[in-house]
Amino acid sequence: MLRNFTEKSFNFGAGTGGNLVTFLERVCRLFLLVFVQLGGILENDLTRSHLQSVGLGVGQVLAEKFWGSRKGVAGGQPRTPPMVRRKKKKKKEKEKEKEKKNKKKNKKKNKKKKKKRKKKKKRKRKRKRKSKNKKKKKKKGVKIGQDSVVSSLVVFLIKL
Repeated sequence: MLRNFTEKSFNFGAGTGGNLVTFLERVCRLFLLVFVQLGGILENDLTRSHLQSVGLGVGQVLAEKFWGSRKGVAGGQPRTPPMVRRKKKKKKEKEKEKEKKNKKKNKKKNKKKKKKRKKKKKRKRKRKRKSKNKKKKKKKGVKIGQDSVVSSLVVFLIKL
């Protein structure tokens, strides 16, 4: 893998035109790869991880020296430009603000809903009470059969 990489690294085709930046980029990548591979070959875990981290660190430093920190190297994360970061921050802040407003709105809505529910329950209870009272009144009154007898008696007496 290493041999293959070196062949690719220094093979300047017609497309690159012997560009210095691409050359430096390839050298850095090679440097990084050598350290990582060395780390992989070694038996001792501590030395291996140390070498790998050194390789990554050196590769990162070299990369930053040659083409600024916006472009990362293998194993490193590309740094987001400040403008993008600002935009992201603003977006997050806006979303937070929106969430806050929505929370307030929802709170109000929920309050209204609660009130409505309470009113509905109250009305239901009232209706139940009314119907119960009606039933009680009916039970209290004179029975229908007796009532008709009494009324017919009254009518008969009036006619006399």
